[in-house]
Amino acid sequence: MSSKCGIISSLIGARALAGQEDTVRSPFRFILPALALGVALAWPTEARAEPPDSRFGLIPVIGGGIAGASAHGPTLPAFISYTSLGVEVFGQLETWGLFLRFDFLSSGNDAGGASTPSKPAFEAGYNAYSFDAGVSYRLFGDSKTTSLFGRGGLTYEHWIGQENTPCAIPPFVPSGCDTTGLTTSGFEGDTIGVTLGARLELPLRSFYVALGASFVPVVTVHTTSDTPGVPVQALQPGYVVQLRFDLAVGLRDDRGEHTAHHDYNEHRNSY
Repeated sequence: MSSKCGIISSLIGARALAGQEDTVRSPFRFILPALALGVALAWPTEARAEPPDSRFGLIPVIGGGIAGASAHGPTLPAFISYTSLGVEVFGQLETWGLFLRFDFLSSGNDAGGASTPSKPAFEAGYNAYSFDAGVSYRLFGDSKTTSLFGRGGLTYEHWIGQENTPCAIPPFVPSGCDTTGLTTSGFEGDTIGVTLGARLELPLRSFYVALGASFVPVVTVHTTSDTPGVPVQALQPGYVVQLRFDLAVGLRDDRGEHTAHHDYNEHRNSY
């Protein structure tokens, strides 16, 4: 009888020990399924990840525009067309971006006169140095498709109105004519304002072409005359309203296209 009781006690003790073992090991039974579920959820998330669209660069810009000035000199027109040549530094992080831009504006020769023995030919026109700093916002598209950006920022421009100068005013290229000892007259003005515009980017193979349009109203804050003793008659406190169009070319962000793609059939017969 005592032997039977010992056997029964041994069986009960073994079952209790097995139950304790199961209790101790039970947390580990959930670790592997949890890891498997996490991998299963992470796999499609990685596959659906968008390619990177961050860009930083320096791009050339060329274009033209029209402007109307409320204050102009006797021989300077109030309404002009001009060319623009510039460069832009930018940084784009998917949706938002920043840009710094410099442009040289030139109206060319707006007025002049025929050369005579008593009076040489003189030229007249406008030049301007323009600086923009602002932000951009991607409205739609990405690096692989057509994209539209809204842009806005602050603008500073230094305008030079040359009423009477023997120097030609070429489009696109700043004039470096030396007028020492020659009779010249002109006016200079500092203006500040804003730039509001849009840019459409068209992706090609390894680069993109960007078409831009901007509305740039500025107000004159300071004017001077190039001839001492001559009162300021142009670019006096007033405004200059501009509409610009430009073309830019830059490198496209194609890093997402360089990801390795493996075909299942590539190594199927190698085993």
